[in-house]
Amino acid sequence: MKLKLLSASLSMALLVGCGDQNTPAQTDNKTEVSKAEVSLTSGVIGANFDKAVRPQDDFYRFVNGTWLSNTEIPADRSNYGTFTALADKAQEDVRTIIEESASAKDLEKGSDAQKVGDLYNSVLDTAVLETLGVEPLKPYFAEIDAIKTKSDLAAYFALVSKRGSTVPFGMYVNNDAKDPSQYIVYMYQSGLSLPNKEYYFENNESSQSIRDAFVTHIETMFGLAGLANGQSAAKDIMALETAIASGHWNKEDSRNSVKTYNKHEIAKLNELAADFDWTAFFDATGISGETHIIVRQPSYLTAFNAVFNDTAIETWKTYLTWHLLTGNAGLMNAALDDENFKFFGSKLSGTPEQQPRWKRGVNAVNGLLGEVVGKVYVSKHFKPEAKARMMTMIENLREAYRQGILELDWMGEDTKKQALDKLAKFNPKIGYPDAWRDYSALVIEPGQLVKNYMSAREFNYNTQLGKLGKPIDKNEWFMT
Repeated sequence: MKLKLLSASLSMALLVGCGDQNTPAQTDNKTEVSKAEVSLTSGVIGANFDKAVRPQDDFYRFVNGTWLSNTEIPADRSNYGTFTALADKAQEDVRTIIEESASAKDLEKGSDAQKVGDLYNSVLDTAVLETLGVEPLKPYFAEIDAIKTKSDLAAYFALVSKRGSTVPFGMYVNNDAKDPSQYIVYMYQSGLSLPNKEYYFENNESSQSIRDAFVTHIETMFGLAGLANGQSAAKDIMALETAIASGHWNKEDSRNSVKTYNKHEIAKLNELAADFDWTAFFDATGISGETHIIVRQPSYLTAFNAVFNDTAIETWKTYLTWHLLTGNAGLMNAALDDENFKFFGSKLSGTPEQQPRWKRGVNAVNGLLGEVVGKVYVSKHFKPEAKARMMTMIENLREAYRQGILELDWMGEDTKKQALDKLAKFNPKIGYPDAWRDYSALVIEPGQLVKNYMSAREFNYNTQLGKLGKPIDKNEWFMT
């Protein structure tokens, strides 16, 4: 895989407007700010230009050539650019906040600070991870061993979906694309270890090298985890994933919003996959009272049904054991963690080195407890005044659009009315939510990294599930 340097000079310059906490807030269109109070820049950095390149020959090199020549990609990155640098700066700021909780003593159990501190420390405490080895996964391996029937298998698919494990199809809750006033469940193709179906079928040297390395990687991981029959397991897993991939839609069709909108009655999903026990599956999901679901790739479910029916239960159990192991390898001891990164980080993504442990700890807190640490972050780095200033700017833009629509001579009156209605419904969200998520039901324990991840994943799953049957929350926040 190639390492990439991304454009630096032609980045959006909105950050200029929100980065300076001391800039006076604009209160109306007539407000004037003197040059002495604030200095505005274009956001284009001339020093990054390569004047030896003619812009008409290679505009990208003309604008970014000097920056590309002088910038080294960090060893823990597969690419680098302006927004990567911005993310690094935010990560440093979040680290400071997190480590205040991580170093605190006698924190109240169940408090936000206790959850942040114990989650972060459970990532950093590699001595505990070495001592535990694969022990934290053994109760979950036992669940797989207990599977006896295809109905058990269907229920298990639903169970581990809550914990973030890969199974042949996934689900999420979102607004109904054709009725945004309602939440609905979406189902989508999944079940692969490699990024997409092309990796399993492209007939070239690079793809074959990845497939060969993948099989070797599975065998190695089974050995490191103390699991038997790694060589045969690797072959079975590769064969099963290839069969699953054969029914996958390609990337282009999966991105087509029209083709992927297929509303089905849940009670009639057996018309797509007759041999799968949908009752056992939905009983285990926790979904109740829903009558319809949007199936993004219906023909995949039909193809999956044949694979499901033709594959022995023991092979499915081997496959599920693999996904439990690989999905949590980054939470294990160094041997499993390093082997996991060697394949997925280096071989697939071209990243030379793992991120330092503190970055991985920050990523864990951001990913699992995002709005907990977010509350503290914005209080330090994005004051209400800055948010108000950005909202004023957005409303000025909205007004400019409104006036522009009214003045268009090529747009009819009915069309203008629809355009203005659409503009009025635009719901801007800047910086952070007005109401923060409640994490009180989530339990985080010291020194229990795998258990903490499982609990947090299930908590976030249940949070999404809890939207079903409720009015749309227009202030819902989708970012950490």
